[in-house]
Amino acid sequence: MNACIASLWRIPQERLFHARGRRLIACICLVFLGASPIAALAQQIRPAPADDAALIISAERLSQVFRNAAEKLRPSVVTINAMVERPVARGGFGFDGEVPEELFGLLPPGLREELFRRGRAAVPTPEDQRREKIRAGIGSGFIVSPDGYVLTNHHVIEQADELQVELHDGRTFRAEVIGADDKSDVAVLKIDATGLTAARLGDSSAVQVGDWVIAIGSPFGLNQTVTAGIISATHREADIISGGYEDFLQTDAAINPGNSGGPLVNLRGEVIGINTAINSRTGTNIGIGFAIPSNMAARVLEDLVTNGRVVRGFIGASLREVRPDEAENLQLPPGYARGVLIERVLQGGPADRSGLAPGDVVIGLGGRPVRSSEHFRNTVAMSRPGEEVLVDVLRDGQTRRIAIAVDELTEEKLDRLSGRRRIDA
Repeated sequence: MNACIASLWRIPQERLFHARGRRLIACICLVFLGASPIAALAQQIRPAPADDAALIISAERLSQVFRNAAEKLRPSVVTINAMVERPVARGGFGFDGEVPEELFGLLPPGLREELFRRGRAAVPTPEDQRREKIRAGIGSGFIVSPDGYVLTNHHVIEQADELQVELHDGRTFRAEVIGADDKSDVAVLKIDATGLTAARLGDSSAVQVGDWVIAIGSPFGLNQTVTAGIISATHREADIISGGYEDFLQTDAAINPGNSGGPLVNLRGEVIGINTAINSRTGTNIGIGFAIPSNMAARVLEDLVTNGRVVRGFIGASLREVRPDEAENLQLPPGYARGVLIERVLQGGPADRSGLAPGDVVIGLGGRPVRSSEHFRNTVAMSRPGEEVLVDVLRDGQTRRIAIAVDELTEEKLDRLSGRRRIDA
């Protein structure tokens, strides 16, 4: 058809319509031109080129990986309803004999008594009031053992009078709080069930920026919602947990109210984080979400189940990050401006006994560069009492390694550390 069009373009118009043979050519070509929509449709339904087919197969394989990970985790993901009790007064003038307590507070005393007199009922007293349970909040969680242990956020359950855990199959159980830790925003619940599908905790230290991840939970009460994204950053300090320990994974997978406590999952179907918070001016997802790394959550889980509390390490030092303008005075070599400055040590404490001194600049921890004061503090806190922490410090321009035997963190020890700060370790 293209050749025909080209030939028509080259034939002078007067010759085209005055030659019978050429008139036939023109008619044939016009028929082809009129059929162009049909030809276009045929073009659309033809099989994709081999290169495109290969790409589609590759994309479908990736989709299958996502499906497998979601199917693997969804039986382990639960919805947590936080129930609170509120008093409801009993009356005798309508509302089926029940008047909400807040309504009584709006009525003048004389009118309230008159209404009850007409209703032949006494003015309600605290003994006359009953209490009803209402859902005050909703969150997510995930099963970590076949006998009913559930991991979630502390902030999901902290205000609740009763917790109801709904499984993926619709069964609902009343939950017991085994332990909660506001310093890490982790809580452990227990339901009376067996034979459950437990999620597998992965190694969050192996997570890298750019890794695909899946978030599963109950945003806005929409149970078993699955979203996907990537790891946007690791070791994020977002100042979300006041006085706590932060080492968040950052993701752009959609996280919304109700997702808190649910799992962040890699493509192997392993939980690598607990979805915890978002950075948003609207309260809904804008692509900046934070998850507690699974390694930290696993440590807290173990302590809460075993001890009912979290046991953290302590070396007895007050510290802060080195400011860029201090690098020269502290004799820091180039590239060490991000060290951690030791300001005070607790006399007789682990750091003092090991030779760590005020003015030392920590540049390494466990043989790796120290990223920040929060990194230092988290590492010490995650260490078990009795373990040894290797600290590389700069002192008078010289590097030395100090081994510190970790003690157990207690409030009494923190009180003894003069000028205590939030970043004390």
